[in-house]
Amino acid sequence: MPEICVICGCKLNRVKGVYATSTIEGRSHATQHHYVAERFFGRSATRRGEQREPIFKKCPWGVEGQIKRIELFVSLEVGDYLQNEKRAAIANIEQLSDKRVIIHSAPDYVGEKHNLLCYNERGSVVKL
Repeated sequence: MPEICVICGCKLNRVKGVYATSTIEGRSHATQHHYVAERFFGRSATRRGEQREPIFKKCPWGVEGQIKRIELFVSLEVGDYLQNEKRAAIANIEQLSDKRVIIHSAPDYVGEKHNLLCYNERGSVVKL
């Protein structure tokens, strides 16, 4: 059974020997990522100025550059973990991507139940 990302639902890739190769499998390895990872466009936050062969020429969802705020609704346990253990990583994502990330913990969300909403600069929902 394939592993699925709890946040965005993407299939996680753990195949040895393909990490960071110029393939979809190599660029979708089970690491921290954004909804549309920079590496899919040939960019890297850790290798500034270095351009690789992009997987996508333009965003297949048509949302690159539109999203300014991300709101994630999760269970209390997941919310506590994200706010306390991953706050520095989320702050880094906010700084690098110029997007605000807001975590909502809700008692009626249990286990892996979650909801992800993205908003543009006018505050309208961006449909993914």
